[in-house]
Amino acid sequence: MVRNVNNTEKIFAQRMEKHQDELRWLYMELYGNDAMYAELCEQMHDYYLKRSTELKKRDIKKEKNPDWFKEKEMLGMMLYIDNFAGNLKGVEKKLAYLKECNVNCLHLMPFLDTPKGKSDGGYAVADFRKVRPDLGTMKDLARLTEKCHENGMNVCMDFVMNHTSEEHEWAKRARAGEGEYMSRYFFYDNGDIPARYEETVPQVFPTTAPGNFTWLPEIGHYVLTTFYPYQWDLNYRNPRVFNEMMYNFLFLANQGMDIIRILVAAYGVHVGIDTLAGLEAVVLEGAALPLCERLDYFNIAVHILYVERHGALDAVQCIVESGIRAHEKRRGDAGQVELNCEIPLKEILDLLDSHLSLPDIKQGLISCRKIA
Repeated sequence: MVRNVNNTEKIFAQRMEKHQDELRWLYMELYGNDAMYAELCEQMHDYYLKRSTELKKRDIKKEKNPDWFKEKEMLGMMLYIDNFAGNLKGVEKKLAYLKECNVNCLHLMPFLDTPKGKSDGGYAVADFRKVRPDLGTMKDLARLTEKCHENGMNVCMDFVMNHTSEEHEWAKRARAGEGEYMSRYFFYDNGDIPARYEETVPQVFPTTAPGNFTWLPEIGHYVLTTFYPYQWDLNYRNPRVFNEMMYNFLFLANQGMDIIRILVAAYGVHVGIDTLAGLEAVVLEGAALPLCERLDYFNIAVHILYVERHGALDAVQCIVESGIRAHEKRRGDAGQVELNCEIPLKEILDLLDSHLSLPDIKQGLISCRKIA
């Protein structure tokens, strides 16, 4: 037993050593919070220790073949548990049929607990660690994934990152006015910022759920609800939100999930109109730096500006899909800079020039125009 524990610790340590630098860099870029990062690493360690022996063996096998999910032999089947077999136990009874059909990747459509009548097809999750009661239990889910693995099948599920149901514990406590939980969503005590958002941000359901905010009269606040009024957008500026959602993710992975499909992650990118107040400060700070460093600040600023100017959806398409994460590539001496950006540098400068007015910022743009 001691030997197995030591081996488990060794494997975890090796994986952390391999990814630690990048993981810490990315986390600190977002949050700059050492304590929350340390907590995340500790929880990752704990969840790995809780992982079953069989799942750890699958991990090692897949590590040796990192492209396993791209193999041409993969044949997936997507199904709603209740429509296909009634519940999770019913799906288990039909595995022989699925195997006969050569299915080796079973995609279970949303099955986590959602409020009846306000579920959005299962995407308004009230509890990320509870199966919808009519479909079964977490124990049933873990047993199903185990049986799928025995039959050579991978299991996939949907995981909604962007929002929770208004019936989630966090939302209930936020509605009760608890500041810690209100900070996990986007609340506004007046309509100024929501109104400015609505000027440019597209609506997901303009007919059935118009607008991107919902007024909560009992606490006198608006809350951001990009989808339906009962789905409250999570605030990923708060590291507590990111960490807790990752713990839910790891918990579900430990139930035997091979693939977790992250849904509507793009909508989690909310750059608020209030951020414009800091836009000039970002550019002003960058204007005092050497050219090779200065451009990074201007890129940050233009991304903020672009989101506000064109709406979150267009920005996400550019940032996520087209790779508009502008960054400098030094070639030869420090004065030669190439931008990996879908928007031409001249257009970036024109945008900033037309939007900003501080004299020092204007002066800071002049040298950048020399390479545009």
